[in-house]
Amino acid sequence: MINGTVLVQSVIAPSREGDNYATHEARWGRGGYRTVEDIAERNAIPTRRREAGMLVFVEEDGITYMLDHDLVTWLDFRLVLANLVRPHMPPPPPDGDDPPDAGFCLQCGINLTGATICGETGSSGSLSVSDCPNGLPILN
Repeated sequence: MINGTVLVQSVIAPSREGDNYATHEARWGRGGYRTVEDIAERNAIPTRRREAGMLVFVEEDGITYMLDHDLVTWLDFRLVLANLVRPHMPPPPPDGDDPPDAGFCLQCGINLTGATICGETGSSGSLSVSDCPNGLPILN
């Protein structure tokens, strides 16, 4: 048990809708929004506390990240807001099935000159380039 806390074994709620008291500390909740010290702490968020679309502010780099549907990929939320990156959020699989491939999609017509695509140390993956629906060239 964590010192200074109450053990919870069911869903908690305030005493009434308009109650001013919080139901929990963000760091112990599932999904939502939270603040962490660094990328290592962000990446250490347990899977059972992750939820697609959750936001995490990392103090070390000053960036807010959004968790993609695969519950592993973190998107720079500034790019999501600027509509430069779209989260790939396929519907969740039926219980017991493996999650579908997930990732992100760069909007068509974006100039990525000098861009670097990187991942965590030891990660692997692929970059797919496909036709843009608006007919713009893929690469110049």
